[in-house]
Amino acid sequence: MRLLFSIITIVSGLTYANAQTDIDALRYSSSMSLGTARSAAIGNAMTGIGGDISTINSNPAGLAQIGISEFTFSGGFNVTSSKNDYLGSQSTDQKSAFQVNNFGLVYVPKKRFTNIKNISLAASYNRLASYNYKVVAKSKNEKSSYSDIYAEQLNNDNADSNSAMTNYPFGASLAFESGLIGRTDEEFFYSILELPATQRFEINKTGNLNEFSFGSGIAFNDKLMIGLSIGIPTISYDETFYVRETDETGVTEDLIYWDKEDKYRTEGTGINAKIGVLFHPISKLRIGASFTTPTRYSMKDQYATYFRADYETYTLENFDNPAEGYFDYKMVTPLKFNGGAAFVHPKFGFVSVEYEMTNPSKTKYKFADNMYDLKDFETNLNDGISSKYKGIHTVKAGIEGKIADYYRARVGFQYRTSAFVNQTSIDQFAKNTMMTFSGGLGYRGKNFYVDFAYAHMLSDEFIVPYTVKIAESDVLTSKFSRSNIIMTAGFKF
Repeated sequence: MRLLFSIITIVSGLTYANAQTDIDALRYSSSMSLGTARSAAIGNAMTGIGGDISTINSNPAGLAQIGISEFTFSGGFNVTSSKNDYLGSQSTDQKSAFQVNNFGLVYVPKKRFTNIKNISLAASYNRLASYNYKVVAKSKNEKSSYSDIYAEQLNNDNADSNSAMTNYPFGASLAFESGLIGRTDEEFFYSILELPATQRFEINKTGNLNEFSFGSGIAFNDKLMIGLSIGIPTISYDETFYVRETDETGVTEDLIYWDKEDKYRTEGTGINAKIGVLFHPISKLRIGASFTTPTRYSMKDQYATYFRADYETYTLENFDNPAEGYFDYKMVTPLKFNGGAAFVHPKFGFVSVEYEMTNPSKTKYKFADNMYDLKDFETNLNDGISSKYKGIHTVKAGIEGKIADYYRARVGFQYRTSAFVNQTSIDQFAKNTMMTFSGGLGYRGKNFYVDFAYAHMLSDEFIVPYTVKIAESDVLTSKFSRSNIIMTAGFKF
């Protein structure tokens, strides 16, 4: 098991102390897909409207609204900005990345079938989530040191010098071997770093959750359509946690600074299915609903820890031989429900609304049957997820209007609720909600279309970089936003 950094929210109890955590469970069970520029511009409220390849990931019945074969490609650019506050010190940071949001092919046979008005076959790639995000915080701490967590761990375990040197290869052993953690004659471990200490934390995240989908939509008549798709999601996630503590006041003899960098990479592949229905009770009203089955993932973690202690006369580091490890396991994320309705006017456009629900508390980890020593950890981890999270509710709304024969204008909005059971207790630090405002323009020709969209997402979170018994935990708050610029081009044939 990797023993990574502790980023612990003090009320809700989130922890990164192990490789498989409740934070990972939340990350991979909730996503906010952008899809095509048209879908992004109307807040992804596509379940009740259909007619776009992105519906293969929400309500595949909407594929039946596509009446002619087409190829589509969506690309864009995103910029994520964060505003951070730690111990009264503010900082900002920014990350940007090019992204391929969506591409795919919809094939509509020209042959007509008995009792079937239209059938569409589709294959697509869609980006369900982007994890690009960076937090940087620096301040002077007069109450505790990050290195205190290693001393407390060794004291709690009643470790001797031999076990302290070898049994904690991703943390306390590195600190003890480097001299950062000392030991008294009374066999008490302590940090040699005298306070105050200047602390710097960096959390750098990259990666994506993508899905390859294959599906079909069938229109039996003008009123009833059904659809089915199979999704193969892939996870690629990298995270680096860096901590550095410096004795800028010179109160600690000999030690100048120490730092540690934890690198963590997760890769996973899963499978799920989606089934949906689209119903037109009257010509101007469309109602849709869909279910996505739980996604079953095969996961692999790789991790490494780099440690350094810089003294006035020498430096100790493990950069040539870092602590490394890997771990394979299974994960099941919960089912998802989408329901939506749209009012469509053939001359003016449409208004669409949608509701989406998923429950990350149902996420489950599954370790190999022969890992008997991890069964208690597996049970406690799954129980913790069940008690910590609750259902996430997302409301989406969008409007598309005709501004000329071939041109469209669009606006949209999304709001997602917090996933934490104890949210009222942590409101003072972060709301843990997410809002997205969007808009765009499009040209819809006979054989070609192009759409542009801009989506601006706002959210926040709070982090406790570490917890120790000797002092109150310090909170790092972060407000972040992500701007997405998307262009979609489609060719009909």
